[in-house]
Amino acid sequence: MRASRSLLLVVTVAVSGLCPVALASTTLHFSEPDFVWHHTGGAASPYHIWVAGDYWAQSFLNTGQLSADQMWLTLFIDSNLLSAQNQLNLDVVLNANVVGSASIPAGLSGPQNYFFTFPATVGPNYAIQIRATNTIPALSGAVSIGLNERSFATLAPEPAGLLLLGGALFARRRGSC
Repeated sequence: MRASRSLLLVVTVAVSGLCPVALASTTLHFSEPDFVWHHTGGAASPYHIWVAGDYWAQSFLNTGQLSADQMWLTLFIDSNLLSAQNQLNLDVVLNANVVGSASIPAGLSGPQNYFFTFPATVGPNYAIQIRATNTIPALSGAVSIGLNERSFATLAPEPAGLLLLGGALFARRRGSC
C-alpha cells in the first residue's frame, strides 16, 4: 500500500475578505503486495478482467484521511484486448458502497480519469474495488490496469463544508492572511 498526502488550495473570492483554506486530500496507489485481482473462471493473464463480478481491489489502512466524499480515480489501461463494439462496464466501490461507474470501450488505453462525488465516507481506512458489471462474450477480449504509480485514487472531503468552517474560523482574522 502506498498513500501520499497533498493539499488542495481553495481560493475564496477576494471580495469576501477571507483567507484561502487548504483542504487535505490523500492519494492511494494501487500496488503489490496488497493489490487484489479477482477473475472468475478459467485461465487469465494477470490483472485482466472480463466477466461480471471480476474486480481489482485494495484496502488502504490508516490513511490519515478522516472522511471523504469525492474521488478522483485514474486507471492506467495497459492492455485492452476488447474487440470492436465491446466495452467493459465497471462499478467503483468505496467501503462497500457503489460511488460511481465507468466504461472502458474497445481501443481505449493509457491513463483514464474519472471523478465521483458521494455521501461522506468515514476513514481513515478505505477499501476500493473496481468491479466488472457485464461479461464480455467469449474470445472478445479483456482489460487490465497498470500498478505502481500508474493507477490510483485521490480522496478528498467536500470543499463547501470546509469553506464554511474555514470562513467562520478566519472571520476574526480578516485581513491578516
